[in-house]
Amino acid sequence: MTARVLVVGWDGATFDLLDPWIESGELPNLARLIRGGARGRLRSVPNMNSGPAWTSVCTGLNPGKHGAYGLVDFAEGSYRMRPLNASDRHGKMIWERLSEAGKQVVVLNLPLTYPADPVNGAFVAGGDAPSSRSPRFTYPEELIGEINAEVGEYILAARLDGLIRRGRKADALDQLHRMIDSRTRAALHLMRRQPWDLLMVLFTASDSVQHFFWEDLAGGPHRDAILGVFRHLDSALGEILARAGDQTTVIVLSDHGFGVTQPGVRYLNSFLAELGLLRFQSRRYSATSLIRWAFLQLEMRLSARAKERLAQRFPCLHERGTAGLWMEDVDWAATQAFSLAGSNQIWINLRGRHPKGIVSPGEDYDEVVALIQGTLGEAVDPATGMSAVKAVRRRTDLYGGPYLNQAPDLLVEWVDEAVRSGLAWHGEGQQVVATRSFTHRRHPVNGSHRKMGVLVAHGTPFRRGVTIDGATLYDIAPTLLHLLGEPIPAVLDGKSLTGALDDAWLQVHPAQFSGGEQEGPGCARVSMSLEDEDEVMQRLRGLGYVE
Repeated sequence: MTARVLVVGWDGATFDLLDPWIESGELPNLARLIRGGARGRLRSVPNMNSGPAWTSVCTGLNPGKHGAYGLVDFAEGSYRMRPLNASDRHGKMIWERLSEAGKQVVVLNLPLTYPADPVNGAFVAGGDAPSSRSPRFTYPEELIGEINAEVGEYILAARLDGLIRRGRKADALDQLHRMIDSRTRAALHLMRRQPWDLLMVLFTASDSVQHFFWEDLAGGPHRDAILGVFRHLDSALGEILARAGDQTTVIVLSDHGFGVTQPGVRYLNSFLAELGLLRFQSRRYSATSLIRWAFLQLEMRLSARAKERLAQRFPCLHERGTAGLWMEDVDWAATQAFSLAGSNQIWINLRGRHPKGIVSPGEDYDEVVALIQGTLGEAVDPATGMSAVKAVRRRTDLYGGPYLNQAPDLLVEWVDEAVRSGLAWHGEGQQVVATRSFTHRRHPVNGSHRKMGVLVAHGTPFRRGVTIDGATLYDIAPTLLHLLGEPIPAVLDGKSLTGALDDAWLQVHPAQFSGGEQEGPGCARVSMSLEDEDEVMQRLRGLGYVE
């Protein structure tokens, strides 16, 4: 087996941007790894959401087996959205398998890892934690105090949307760079603190900067904003590599790629409404719109402490001001299908699953799904007539496992950059033209996820100059197990990337396999207070993941 493995995540990194920068010398540390190792594009999970994507990286399972399809889900018996956490996922994570085998691990900042898992080593939870001050944010629990005292305050997440709405893009970038420094200092401290066989650290600034600054690539004062973040990440990578040493095997990867925001998502609910599948009650614009407008103004202008005091003083108004108000106006008793803000997924309002579901399982369900697939699959941009949708795929075509019933029913795959003015469908005797958005706030996000992330692998086990073809996120966990001399369970959906491994190394270290059925549920359900849930939801709203 290899001595130890370092995994560095650059959330959302894409070779579409990295390759020109590598060629021009902007990313010397990543370039050095590529020259001496292997590289390839890495296919994401079908919906390209970071929650299920990184969970698949760390389990080797598709979402149908680990049960996470996003960063949020419906609160029980409600249409209200709640944030997911570590207790919502299933299947063993890579650090659990290695800890059980007696190996030491260090993990920092992976999604859906709060509360921190007890491991043989050190663990720092990710952005599903309400804050770095939350109980069990680290394992051991006192570790966060040690990090803050030794290397400075740990920054969990950067809140950018308010700054960008006010035109303070430079301040938003400064927050991202401070977050990178904080994460790097914490990683270096933990590398000094104890021995490790596997160290995983995820940097999310790369995702945030592309969400908010993709349009700036075209020019202007912040045209180098994304490049600046990746330069900083490359510098941090250099520091971490120097601390890890030359004998360490290194993997750099992303959970998905990036591109310009695909605007079709904003018209999905309008399309469903025009098709007669989504209905609204009599609108109460005077109350709801005024509350949302007022809270948007306060969100942009008040400090974090002032907003916290406001929420404590007026909790009911705060809940109304920050929740997904468009959902409050839906007439669920007359709605058959809907999408969530910012999502390319469609839910059928199914009887027995949703509290006011009206579509019966079986024939009725199949008819609604077929109607959506047939009409939306033929949708065009009404202004240009260009095809807007590649495919509308059923969940049974995308996932498999005991948690398939938790998946959204349909996933829309867009034709890149083809939808601008709306969605239209013209059938015999009927036409649907959707040009309105039903979300309540205009969001500054202008970059969105794409299917193909990046994979760079360097070290003694890997061949040099090899292009890795056909790799998926599911392949990372079995590859890590192989590298560290542990058996690969048969239940995993991925496989070790043996095509990228050196023949001589493989002869000495053939992959080992173990049997076993699908593992049961993870840890016991962890319930958050409404205040803690709201803190996480505000963070996700800031990135455009929920309305």
